[in-house]
Amino acid sequence: LRVEGDRVVTVLPPQEGQAIAMHPGLDRVAIVDRGRVLLKELPSGRTLWTLPGIEAPQAIEMSDDGAEVLIATRSSVLSVDGASGRIKGNWPIEVASSGPIEIDVRRRFVVFAHKDGVQRLDLTGGAPARGSTAVAGAEEIHHALPGQKPHGTVMHLAVSEGGHLSIVRQDMPPIDIHDVETGQLLTQLTPPVPGTPVSAAFGSDERIAAVWAFHVILREKPAIVTLHALPLTPPAALAATKAAQNAIAPRLPDGAARPSRTN
Repeated sequence: LRVEGDRVVTVLPPQEGQAIAMHPGLDRVAIVDRGRVLLKELPSGRTLWTLPGIEAPQAIEMSDDGAEVLIATRSSVLSVDGASGRIKGNWPIEVASSGPIEIDVRRRFVVFAHKDGVQRLDLTGGAPARGSTAVAGAEEIHHALPGQKPHGTVMHLAVSEGGHLSIVRQDMPPIDIHDVETGQLLTQLTPPVPGTPVSAAFGSDERIAAVWAFHVILREKPAIVTLHALPLTPPAALAATKAAQNAIAPRLPDGAARPSRTN
């Protein structure tokens, strides 16, 4: 679908598939469908190339110029030439069973759930100089409720333009926010009422929307959405803290801040 003014128009009829990647300005869309990847032209729907034999593709992203398509499976990451469909690179990974995968095609890395926590694989061209590196450690896994994944399982990942990584774990109230490069835990988002996180998504200016459910067994029926603003840099974080403190500081009758008393 495409938004044109106040109308939503169909640019490609319904297609079978499990995931898509596109860049609206290029009029191209890559579709994952039953172990193959197809690049289609819009609005004609003409198939430009097909890449078969992809084992259980889980995630796909396309570069801004359409020159590269990155495909992640449970065991590897593939770099595909956007013009020809030829595989240019192949990196091994080990994703936890049914764990999430997040691709950052612009900065060329993949973040994924691993048995040891959350890992980042840098795609530097050709064979990787080293394997994936740890971003966050694993939480202690407890027994699961009936029909649910074990407590502490990584359920959702998201990466921001500013380099923040959000991690949602099964039946754990906070959403952890890490620096995706260093792995440092920066802060945690907590629910406004007792509940469990479902997912998170970053927008512009490092704003993050979080979705919450009242209980882990109600994950499929989330009930609350919160919006948070994350500072871009440590100085910005310090300035935001000082502004918050100033807003609640005691005031003199003329509005000036009351001087703090010292012994």
